[in-house]
Amino acid sequence: YMFERNLVELSYTIIESTESGATVDEMAEAMPHIVIINFLDFSIREDNPDWLQPAHMTFDKEPRRTAYGKLDVFNIQLPQFAEREPDFDDDGECWLYVMYQAHIKKITPQEVLKMDGRLERFANTNPGFQQFQTRFREALADPELMTVLRMEASERIRQAGMKKAIEKNRDRAIALRMLKRNRPIDEIVEDTGLTVDEIRALISAQRKRNADL
Repeated sequence: YMFERNLVELSYTIIESTESGATVDEMAEAMPHIVIINFLDFSIREDNPDWLQPAHMTFDKEPRRTAYGKLDVFNIQLPQFAEREPDFDDDGECWLYVMYQAHIKKITPQEVLKMDGRLERFANTNPGFQQFQTRFREALADPELMTVLRMEASERIRQAGMKKAIEKNRDRAIALRMLKRNRPIDEIVEDTGLTVDEIRALISAQRKRNADL
C-alpha cells in the first residue's frame, strides 16, 4: 500500500497548505519527501540492464518544478530482475526474490525459502518477514481473512492520514497563537514540533492574509 500512503500524505499536505493560504513555493517547502515504487511486468529500458530504474518526475514550467526535489520514483523491472543473480546479502532483494518466485511458481513464500538455501540468513534474521509468514499462513487457511486484512490495512492508511492532518492543524494553531504573542521561532519549534520553514511559511501566509484585508 505504499502508493496509497504516498497519495494520502501528499493530498493532506496540499489541502493543509491551500487552507493556510500558502503560496506554491511554500507548499513545495512543506511537502514531505515522497517515494513511489512501481513493480512492472515489462522492461521500460531495454538498453539498460539494471533492474532498478530511478525515474525523476521533471516539469518544463513553473511552479510545478518547485516540487522536483521532493519526489522520487523507482521502477522495478521484474523481467530484468528475474534474469540476474540476486544479492542474497541484501534484504530488499531477498524480499523481492521471494515474492516474485512465489508469484510465478504459484507457491508459498515458505516453499520458496526451502527451494533456495541462500535465503536462510534472510529468513532467520528479518523479523518483518517472520511476521509476514505467520499472517500469510493464516490468510491461506481462511480466504475471508485475506479480505479482512486488506480492509484493515486500507483503514489504517486512512486513519493515519486523518490523524496526521489533525495533529498538524493543532500544531499550526498553537504556533499562530505564539506568533501573536511575539514568541521567538526557536521556542515555537520546541513547543509545537513544527520546522523553522513551516513556521516561516505560516508567518508569510499570515502577512498575505493581512495584506489582502
